[in-house]
Amino acid sequence: MQDKVFNYLKNKEAKLCVISTASSDLQPSSAVVAYAVKDDLTVVLSTHPVTQKWKNLKENEKVALVFGFDFAGLNIQYHGKSELIERGDSYNDYEELFFGQNPEAKKFMTPDTGFIKITPTWMRVTDYSAQPPEIIEREF
Repeated sequence: MQDKVFNYLKNKEAKLCVISTASSDLQPSSAVVAYAVKDDLTVVLSTHPVTQKWKNLKENEKVALVFGFDFAGLNIQYHGKSELIERGDSYNDYEELFFGQNPEAKKFMTPDTGFIKITPTWMRVTDYSAQPPEIIEREF
């Protein structure tokens, strides 16, 4: 499953997903964001500290992502634990990974750009191209 998911996410033409977060008082928030993926299925997002998702993740590290929005490929529900990456030792690695997979997003980078590293804790993959549709769940 891991290779199938990695290849799907890495090779998507538009690397977009929906991120859902919740504040400490459980107020939800969702947004469409660009992503980059590592071979261990760690996902990296780029954003700014003034966004609702950043503020929510400072209070509550749990996050949900959704990838895929059609019946021809995979649809992935992804739960994970986030880590906020600001300037520091690993910042350049995340910058290189994210903009390497999303070069068109570089124009949105500002001095306060940060990254969200998300490590998977649970995943449900539905493959609607299989008949019958194949559903696989995995905890990490």
